[in-house]
Amino acid sequence: MSFQDEENLAIPVRQLPNELVEKINSLTEFNELDRIDVFEELSKIFSLIPVRALPEQKKKEKAPIKMGWTKACIEKDEFNALDYIRNNAGVACGPASGVIVLDIDHVEYFEEYLSENNISDDFKNTLTIETGSSKNHYYYQYPTDGFVYRKGQEKKEVEIIPGQSMSVVVFDVQGLGFQVVAPGSIHPVTFKFYTIKNNLPISPAPEWVLNLCRKEPIQDNTPLPLEEDLAGTEIKYCYSAQDIPEFEEDEDEYSDSSPQKRFKMHFDNSILWGYDKQCDKLSHPAMAFREGVYLALPRSRRSYLCFDLDYEDSASAWCTVGLPEPTILIVNPQNGHSHILYELKDPVYWPCGSNDNKIRRRPIEYYNAIRYAYTEKLKADKDFTHVVIKNPFSRVWDTSWHDNVYTLKDLASIVTLPTKKQYFENLKDRIFEGRNPELFHIARMWSNANIRKQIDEPSHFNSLLLYLDNYNSTKIVEHWPDRGPLDNDEVKERAKYVTEWFWKHKDDPRYNRNMKNYGVMGLAPIDPSLSEEERERVVKERKMLGTGHTHTEKAKNTDNILRRTIDKLLASGKRLSDRNISKNSGKSINTIRSRRDFINSYIDSKKSQS
Repeated sequence: MSFQDEENLAIPVRQLPNELVEKINSLTEFNELDRIDVFEELSKIFSLIPVRALPEQKKKEKAPIKMGWTKACIEKDEFNALDYIRNNAGVACGPASGVIVLDIDHVEYFEEYLSENNISDDFKNTLTIETGSSKNHYYYQYPTDGFVYRKGQEKKEVEIIPGQSMSVVVFDVQGLGFQVVAPGSIHPVTFKFYTIKNNLPISPAPEWVLNLCRKEPIQDNTPLPLEEDLAGTEIKYCYSAQDIPEFEEDEDEYSDSSPQKRFKMHFDNSILWGYDKQCDKLSHPAMAFREGVYLALPRSRRSYLCFDLDYEDSASAWCTVGLPEPTILIVNPQNGHSHILYELKDPVYWPCGSNDNKIRRRPIEYYNAIRYAYTEKLKADKDFTHVVIKNPFSRVWDTSWHDNVYTLKDLASIVTLPTKKQYFENLKDRIFEGRNPELFHIARMWSNANIRKQIDEPSHFNSLLLYLDNYNSTKIVEHWPDRGPLDNDEVKERAKYVTEWFWKHKDDPRYNRNMKNYGVMGLAPIDPSLSEEERERVVKERKMLGTGHTHTEKAKNTDNILRRTIDKLLASGKRLSDRNISKNSGKSINTIRSRRDFINSYIDSKKSQS
């Protein structure tokens, strides 16, 4: 296919219909019919292709599904709804869609690029899509000036450790022969939807964007780039079937029972990794193990106890303090700092969003108590997230492996576990890396305790800001005498961010169980003049009252749910059996049987009304 009459292929400036934008931004669940409806509407505006929503064997997520898909960059394919069942959609960049797209990979380095090149914010005045990883796609008109615009890319050399640097992608410009994930699609890791951030008319591309992706002038015989020509580009591009690299070529190096193999197998089908701790890249595990300097462990479970030892010659600390031999020791050869990992025989499943209310809390508390005790023994970093670790397969680090697997009971038998009071006192009096982490922690704790006292978001913000201003001018100065207080703008920004998050989630059942519901029983404040013994007695009495209140409220809530369930079953003509009521209400069969008198009474009242 040639590029003759390209001027007739490019689509003029346009803006997405408001109805379509509203439909895209209201997607909250993975509903096939709603998404396909969105994609069909988008296909009237852009040239769409089906792309993978999740990885499949060696084929990466976000990969185009059909061979020869690049033809859609020149000529639109007819929309086929069947292609998008359980798949995402991609916008084929080029004349058929009439767009090229600025795709931001690393926000911080992109801001530096803009500053270094004196680029104004005018480039943002165009259609902007927010991806599932909270980054931006900026859509621009594909030019019709007689040149071909393909892919452009900006990289930055980043020093990982002294003397070791790696190239990091800052942003891409996706043009002819490339695609970006379309709005309405779902991100394979965060499971968030791609949404419309700014529905502005698609504007002409800035010159600095065009300079990065402008290629040869169009000739009558200029060919369409094939997938074969593009293989080997950055991981955002998706390989064609015949050009998929042999990712697994090194897998036979380790036996099935080796600690290396077990470490690899505990990951999901795709891994977040990076050249720095940001871990902003996603790929097949083998690529992450080969290329990554840091890896993000699975969010849904903990198969390892991890510790970050930020001091010299730390790799032998476990032996010095009498702890068992780790499974993995990862050492920075430049400074002797290390990561120590203990492999667990049985993983501890962790709350990560949708499963929060299905997770057993006891194993997590046991895990955290052991982690606390080991952190104290090893003098490890207390602010370590236990999520991002050094990649043990990276040549940047010195790694040693030991075929050790432990149960939590094994690890706990070596140390004295903290009481709950000790554990939470440690959180209260924790040591912070800097002023900002300390202020952020204080803001969160204050909001947890006071969110129910506030009548609206502005009142919460003002109260929190007043508290943080006072903390900043007293405690921060006391804790950081060599640095002094934070700037007022920083304090205000922190108060604003925390307020927005807490106010947004205050009614979310996944979070609000941690937020104190002050004043709900209307009790008077405890007299501050009481002795400590009297105060303890009053607190104990009020706790008993609170327990009774909670029980009553839960019973009321259960009754309301049962009423709605019975109404629904009656309306649909279904039997009012214990099993049906349990299934439709989400309550256990024992709860239904214990509330049988209430249920019978309510059914009789409904029958008498009819």
